[in-house]
Amino acid sequence: MSQIVPLDPAETRALLEKKYYHPERDPMSPYERVACAVERRQPDRVPFDFWAVPETIVKLKNYLKAKDEEELLQLLGVDCRTIGPDYIGPKPEEFPDGTYYTDWGSHRRVVRNEYSSYEEYASFPLTEANSRAEVEAWPRWPKPEYFSWSHLVNKITSINSRVRYHVRVDVGGIFESAWALYGLDHFLTGLYDNPDIPCAIMDCYTDLMIQNVQRMMVAGAGLIDMVYTYDDVAVQNGENFSFRVICSLIK
Repeated sequence: MSQIVPLDPAETRALLEKKYYHPERDPMSPYERVACAVERRQPDRVPFDFWAVPETIVKLKNYLKAKDEEELLQLLGVDCRTIGPDYIGPKPEEFPDGTYYTDWGSHRRVVRNEYSSYEEYASFPLTEANSRAEVEAWPRWPKPEYFSWSHLVNKITSINSRVRYHVRVDVGGIFESAWALYGLDHFLTGLYDNPDIPCAIMDCYTDLMIQNVQRMMVAGAGLIDMVYTYDDVAVQNGENFSFRVICSLIK
């Protein structure tokens, strides 16, 4: 049985530079590769995307001696780039116990393990809400004017300075953002017992996302390739709630 001998960082970087670092020489640009796959046509290779916790990005940058995260993505052959607005709203509250509100309105704490850190929910601010009016009157709702899209074109131009990448904007997840304010257990039972509260929270986030997308499309000058939302509405063996609830309340 052959033994796998790990390469040293310099050898690894040299291999990645040879394979991925000059996308302008490939048969397809990163944009064309992703667009081809999305249209269910055969690209020259499988397109890559990449997400990682900050600690992993730092370790990879140090290992490969990448000067910044963009160079790391180039070395890894990543075809996609995700961009977003600049937050210019009020500074979210921080508390003596180390918890804080995010600019999206959820109450979080940082939890660390031997590999990384991640954000965990510290509380669910709208758990005690009893009416749609209470939900809509919550003072911590983020507002569209808290997010600036004025640098969007410059960000895209910088990303595409060498070759065109597939540039996308993540507008957030309606269901995930909503249950983060109410608690997943309350939210799932509420969809059956008292749907007005969960739906009011989803409505407030949906209104914000629609306004953000409208502002973003104006600022983007036709340079954005994909706008996407996401939600974890299922587990390995089925949905989190009935198909009827998905169609009538979520969709």
